[in-house]
Amino acid sequence: MLIKKNKLPYISDKKLDHLIKYEYNYFLFSKRIIKKKKLKYKYIKYYKLYNLYLYKSLNNTIVTVTTFNKKTIFNTSCGNIGFNGAKRSSKYAYESLFYFISKQCKKKGIKLIQIYFSSIFIDKFLLYKILRKGNLKIFSIINVTPIVFNGCKVTRKRKL
Repeated sequence: MLIKKNKLPYISDKKLDHLIKYEYNYFLFSKRIIKKKKLKYKYIKYYKLYNLYLYKSLNNTIVTVTTFNKKTIFNTSCGNIGFNGAKRSSKYAYESLFYFISKQCKKKGIKLIQIYFSSIFIDKFLLYKILRKGNLKIFSIINVTPIVFNGCKVTRKRKL
């Protein structure tokens, strides 16, 4: 007998690898088998995967939370919370922004997050610590910082 949390079809481990390749937006997070009265019950937890895009500049930190299909749920920044001027780039503003995000995610029912960040100034350990306090499971942390390679070689000017 199969008991499902979100009324989704059962996904075996072989099918799961296939679905991850094709970016299926439900992931099997944990599986427990409990024996009771000679019947096997499988309790499966399904969590919907959400993306958290983080951009930190010298002046501000901007965060956007989207669905797996890139539809925006909400976005905030240190300026939206109430920090002004140079205080927006402080570590305290960064911390309070992520406490605010974890509260918002709890209200929306978000539990599993994939983080994309594009900056070198990010304190990843602090980010992980705060989001774990807010009961968010982190699926992966991906760095998408653009790498400068100085572009193509410029053509020489013609000398007359």
